[in-house]
Amino acid sequence: MSSDDCIRLAFAAVTRMDRWMRDVVRGFRGSSVADRRSFAVELGYHLYNGTCPCGLECCKRRHSIAAHNPEQMGVPLFVEQAVIGSSGLQANSVTQGMFYRLILRVEYGMLVALVELNRCVDPECPQQVYEAERCPGDRCPSVFTPQDTEVIAQERLFIQGVYLPVRRWRCGTHYFRQRLCRDGVHDANGGHDHCPWGGCPDGNPQHSQRGTALWVRCELGGDRPLGSPGGDPREPTDPTDPDALKRLAAFEEGARDWWDALDQATRDDLQAAFAKELSRSAASCDDPLMIADWLLSGQHSATTPSQRQPLRDAITRSFQARGL
Repeated sequence: MSSDDCIRLAFAAVTRMDRWMRDVVRGFRGSSVADRRSFAVELGYHLYNGTCPCGLECCKRRHSIAAHNPEQMGVPLFVEQAVIGSSGLQANSVTQGMFYRLILRVEYGMLVALVELNRCVDPECPQQVYEAERCPGDRCPSVFTPQDTEVIAQERLFIQGVYLPVRRWRCGTHYFRQRLCRDGVHDANGGHDHCPWGGCPDGNPQHSQRGTALWVRCELGGDRPLGSPGGDPREPTDPTDPDALKRLAAFEEGARDWWDALDQATRDDLQAAFAKELSRSAASCDDPLMIADWLLSGQHSATTPSQRQPLRDAITRSFQARGL
């Protein structure tokens, strides 16, 4: 296979993903043919020469044409999976693809992260989940209330700025809004936030020690954006701070890069240690951002400084890439 063949196949994959993003990524109007060709040249060059700089654990076997095994799949499919992601056009797959890691994050400010969604209470409604305060399903009466609506999160591909980060408390597999307390700062009158959802299977417990960053459409973000007073990107900050979104996004992206670069055995060990210290099931402690936050907090004994250093390095690189 020649480098021109790699570029041609990369262009086809980029074009397919570009069309998909026009439908699913809010605010994305598509890129020009010239831009797509430029992207394909860069991706095809790295594929052909085995020089992809993404840093993923799977990079050497998925982002280099030299690793292609013709007995497992054809070249067009191999290139498509390298460019888009091994499982096709879905958020948790494109994070493994070269297009997202080398182009979309840099050129378009895109991010794959948890987006806040409300589950429709009407089991007959085909909408199932929605982002606004009212379900947009045809003649559906569902309106968001903390007591009646289950708030969940799903990984989505979006443009930073079109979506803003907010902090939520996590309760098992659902979330609720911070009202009285913030991360590390409790209500001055001694009160605490409790899960308000009437369907909570855990009996509406008190909030956890640290919240989780979810993302909402900017016109729906009534909460303050998050940032890093005192240099900590995990804490709320003044929304007038122009670098607030950059710092939070840098932290999240660095943490996800670190997580994606880990082998599965290390992920399983960290998740088990995290669950053990929180006295919860491993299934409810699978958020890599929560695990990263836990590692950086120093409030644990399961890991050593040398094990935490790769996470710090990944976050540092992400901050430096944004000039922070």
